[in-house]
Amino acid sequence: MDNQQAAAAPNQPPFDMSTAEDVSCEECENPTFSEVIVIKRVSPIMSPTGKEIMAPIKTFQCAKCCHMNEQFVPKFD
Repeated sequence: MDNQQAAAAPNQPPFDMSTAEDVSCEECENPTFSEVIVIKRVSPIMSPTGKEIMAPIKTFQCAKCCHMNEQFVPKFD
């Protein structure tokens, strides 16, 4: 396997990263992102333990302008 292909899960064929779509910032078009954490507070009333929970959720923001693309905003339906 060369640098253009990523390791596949067992029983899955490898895929060619050169065919993957690049993602850019919706605001400034910068192509680089930083990993950030959004924290959701779960009230004691909704918590399964009866205590407040601070739940960290990893996501990404633009490394240049700090904008978070819509696709990176955590959704809970």
